[in-house]
Amino acid sequence: MQYVQGWRATMDARKAQAKLWPLLLIRYPGADVSNSPLRVRQQILGALVSGAQGIVLYNPSNMDANYWIMLADTMKDISSYEGYYQHGRRVEGIFSLRGMPFDKVNKKVWPGYDETVATSQWAFSTHEWQGNYVLTLFNLREQGDMEFAIVSSEKVKPIRLDGVTSKGDFKWVVPAGHIGFITLSKQ
Repeated sequence: MQYVQGWRATMDARKAQAKLWPLLLIRYPGADVSNSPLRVRQQILGALVSGAQGIVLYNPSNMDANYWIMLADTMKDISSYEGYYQHGRRVEGIFSLRGMPFDKVNKKVWPGYDETVATSQWAFSTHEWQGNYVLTLFNLREQGDMEFAIVSSEKVKPIRLDGVTSKGDFKWVVPAGHIGFITLSKQ
Protein backbone atom coordinates (compact mmCIF):
# COMPACT_ATOMS: atom_id res chain seq x y z
CA MET A 1 0.00 0.00 0.00
CA GLN A 2 2.85 2.39 0.79
CA TYR A 3 4.44 1.85 -2.62
CA VAL A 4 1.18 2.27 -4.52
CA GLN A 5 0.30 5.45 -2.61
CA GLY A 6 3.73 6.86 -3.47
CA TRP A 7 3.46 5.89 -7.12
CA ARG A 8 -0.06 7.33 -7.34
CA ALA A 9 1.04 10.65 -5.78
CA THR A 10 4.01 10.90 -8.16
CA MET A 11 1.89 10.07 -11.22
CA ASP A 12 -0.79 12.58 -10.22
CA ALA A 13 1.79 15.31 -9.57
CA ARG A 14 3.29 14.76 -13.02
CA LYS A 15 -0.13 14.39 -14.65
CA ALA A 16 0.98 11.04 -16.08
CA GLN A 17 -1.45 9.43 -18.50
CA ALA A 18 -0.20 5.90 -17.76
CA LYS A 19 -2.31 3.44 -15.76
CA LEU A 20 -1.00 2.10 -12.46
CA TRP A 21 -1.11 -1.71 -12.39
CA PRO A 22 1.26 -3.11 -9.72
CA LEU A 23 2.77 -6.56 -10.14
CA LEU A 24 1.73 -8.71 -7.14
CA LEU A 25 3.63 -11.82 -6.13
CA ILE A 26 2.03 -15.24 -5.78
CA ARG A 27 5.29 -17.19 -5.47
CA TYR A 28 8.81 -16.91 -6.82
CA PRO A 29 9.26 -19.44 -9.67
CA GLY A 30 10.67 -22.70 -8.34
CA ALA A 31 10.59 -21.50 -4.72
CA ASP A 32 8.67 -22.76 -1.73
CA VAL A 33 8.20 -19.19 -0.43
CA SER A 34 4.76 -17.88 -1.32
CA ASN A 35 2.08 -15.47 -0.23
CA SER A 36 -0.99 -17.15 1.23
CA PRO A 37 -4.36 -16.64 -0.49
CA LEU A 38 -5.33 -14.20 2.29
CA ARG A 39 -2.11 -12.19 1.81
CA VAL A 40 -2.67 -12.02 -1.97
CA ARG A 41 -6.23 -10.80 -1.31
CA GLN A 42 -4.85 -8.13 1.02
CA GLN A 43 -2.36 -7.08 -1.64
CA ILE A 44 -5.01 -6.86 -4.38
CA LEU A 45 -7.43 -4.77 -2.35
CA GLY A 46 -4.61 -2.78 -0.73
CA ALA A 47 -3.33 -1.77 -4.17
CA LEU A 48 -6.80 -0.74 -5.35
CA VAL A 49 -7.64 1.35 -2.26
CA SER A 50 -4.22 3.02 -2.58
CA GLY A 51 -4.73 4.28 -6.13
CA ALA A 52 -4.02 1.42 -8.54
CA GLN A 53 -6.36 1.06 -11.51
CA GLY A 54 -5.73 -2.67 -11.75
CA ILE A 55 -3.25 -5.38 -10.75
CA VAL A 56 -1.15 -8.07 -12.39
CA LEU A 57 -0.54 -11.38 -10.61
CA TYR A 58 2.99 -12.71 -10.96
CA ASN A 59 3.27 -16.44 -11.58
CA PRO A 60 -0.41 -17.44 -11.33
CA SER A 61 0.56 -20.92 -12.53
CA ASN A 62 1.48 -21.52 -8.89
CA MET A 63 -2.10 -20.90 -7.77
CA ASP A 64 -4.05 -23.92 -6.52
CA ALA A 65 -7.78 -24.12 -5.78
CA ASN A 66 -7.58 -22.04 -2.58
CA TYR A 67 -6.12 -19.12 -4.53
CA TRP A 68 -8.77 -19.32 -7.25
CA ILE A 69 -11.57 -19.40 -4.65
CA MET A 70 -10.01 -16.36 -2.95
CA LEU A 71 -9.74 -14.61 -6.31
CA ALA A 72 -13.44 -15.23 -7.06
CA ASP A 73 -14.44 -13.85 -3.63
CA THR A 74 -12.13 -10.86 -4.08
CA MET A 75 -13.62 -10.07 -7.49
CA LYS A 76 -17.10 -10.01 -5.91
CA ASP A 77 -15.90 -7.43 -3.37
CA ILE A 78 -14.15 -5.39 -6.05
CA SER A 79 -17.33 -5.31 -8.15
CA SER A 80 -19.24 -4.01 -5.10
CA TYR A 81 -16.77 -1.25 -4.20
CA GLU A 82 -14.75 -0.42 -7.32
CA GLY A 83 -16.80 2.74 -7.93
CA TYR A 84 -15.39 4.18 -4.70
CA TYR A 85 -11.82 3.20 -5.57
CA GLN A 86 -11.84 4.00 -9.29
CA HIS A 87 -14.29 6.90 -9.62
CA GLY A 88 -14.47 8.28 -6.10
CA ARG A 89 -11.81 10.03 -4.11
CA ARG A 90 -9.84 9.26 -0.99
CA VAL A 91 -10.98 11.35 1.92
CA GLU A 92 -8.57 12.03 4.72
CA GLY A 93 -9.49 13.72 7.97
CA ILE A 94 -13.21 12.90 8.02
CA PHE A 95 -12.67 9.52 9.67
CA SER A 96 -10.02 8.48 12.16
CA LEU A 97 -9.31 5.46 14.31
CA ARG A 98 -9.08 5.27 18.10
CA GLY A 99 -6.93 2.93 20.14
CA MET A 100 -5.19 1.09 17.32
CA PRO A 101 -1.85 -0.64 18.00
CA PHE A 102 1.18 1.05 16.45
CA ASP A 103 4.43 -0.68 15.64
CA LYS A 104 7.29 -0.54 13.17
CA VAL A 105 8.47 -3.79 11.67
CA ASN A 106 10.99 -4.76 9.01
CA LYS A 107 9.20 -6.86 6.40
CA LYS A 108 10.93 -8.89 3.72
CA VAL A 109 9.62 -7.55 0.40
CA TRP A 110 12.17 -9.25 -1.85
CA PRO A 111 14.99 -11.72 -1.17
CA GLY A 112 17.70 -9.76 0.61
CA TYR A 113 15.62 -6.58 0.86
CA ASP A 114 13.60 -5.42 3.86
CA GLU A 115 11.29 -2.43 4.14
CA THR A 116 10.21 -0.74 7.37
CA VAL A 117 6.44 -0.82 7.68
CA ALA A 118 4.52 1.25 10.21
CA THR A 119 1.30 -0.26 11.60
CA SER A 120 1.99 -3.76 10.33
CA GLN A 121 -1.14 -5.19 12.00
CA TRP A 122 -3.80 -3.12 10.26
CA ALA A 123 -4.59 -0.67 7.48
CA PHE A 124 -7.50 1.69 6.92
CA SER A 125 -8.79 3.61 3.92
CA THR A 126 -11.76 5.90 3.30
CA HIS A 127 -13.31 6.85 -0.03
CA GLU A 128 -16.24 9.03 -1.04
CA TRP A 129 -18.37 8.49 -4.14
CA GLN A 130 -21.88 9.55 -5.10
CA GLY A 131 -22.57 11.07 -1.66
CA ASN A 132 -21.60 7.98 0.35
CA TYR A 133 -18.43 6.77 2.02
CA VAL A 134 -16.80 3.36 2.15
CA LEU A 135 -14.38 2.48 4.93
CA THR A 136 -12.03 -0.37 4.09
CA LEU A 137 -10.62 -2.05 7.21
CA PHE A 138 -7.65 -4.42 6.88
CA ASN A 139 -6.83 -6.81 9.73
CA LEU A 140 -3.32 -7.84 8.69
CA ARG A 141 -2.79 -10.15 11.68
CA GLU A 142 -2.44 -13.82 10.94
CA GLN A 143 -4.21 -14.63 14.21
CA GLY A 144 -6.67 -12.70 16.32
CA ASP A 145 -9.65 -10.57 15.48
CA MET A 146 -9.16 -6.80 15.53
CA GLU A 147 -11.58 -4.12 16.72
CA PHE A 148 -11.72 -0.88 14.76
CA ALA A 149 -13.22 2.10 16.61
CA ILE A 150 -14.05 4.90 14.15
CA VAL A 151 -14.46 8.60 14.87
CA SER A 152 -16.25 10.72 12.26
CA SER A 153 -16.20 14.50 11.91
CA GLU A 154 -19.50 14.28 9.97
CA LYS A 155 -22.87 12.80 10.84
CA VAL A 156 -23.05 9.47 9.03
CA LYS A 157 -25.12 6.31 9.23
CA PRO A 158 -24.01 2.75 8.32
CA ILE A 159 -26.04 1.39 5.41
CA ARG A 160 -24.06 -1.74 4.51
CA LEU A 161 -21.59 -3.97 6.35
CA ASP A 162 -19.47 -6.67 4.67
CA GLY A 163 -16.87 -8.78 6.46
CA VAL A 164 -17.31 -7.02 9.80
CA THR A 165 -19.26 -7.61 13.00
CA SER A 166 -20.76 -4.58 14.70
CA LYS A 167 -19.75 -4.05 18.33
CA GLY A 168 -21.80 -0.93 18.99
CA ASP A 169 -21.57 2.70 17.93
CA PHE A 170 -18.91 2.92 15.25
CA LYS A 171 -16.99 -0.15 16.46
CA TRP A 172 -16.49 -3.12 14.18
CA VAL A 173 -14.52 -6.35 14.43
CA VAL A 174 -12.65 -7.80 11.45
CA PRO A 175 -11.46 -11.44 11.65
CA ALA A 176 -7.74 -12.24 11.40
CA GLY A 177 -6.37 -11.75 7.89
CA HIS A 178 -9.62 -10.39 6.53
CA ILE A 179 -10.88 -7.12 5.10
CA GLY A 180 -14.09 -5.41 6.14
CA PHE A 181 -16.15 -2.88 4.20
CA ILE A 182 -18.51 -0.35 5.80
CA THR A 183 -20.69 1.84 3.60
CA LEU A 184 -21.93 5.02 5.26
CA SER A 185 -24.44 7.60 4.11
CA LYS A 186 -24.30 11.26 5.04
CA GLN A 187 -27.09 12.46 7.33
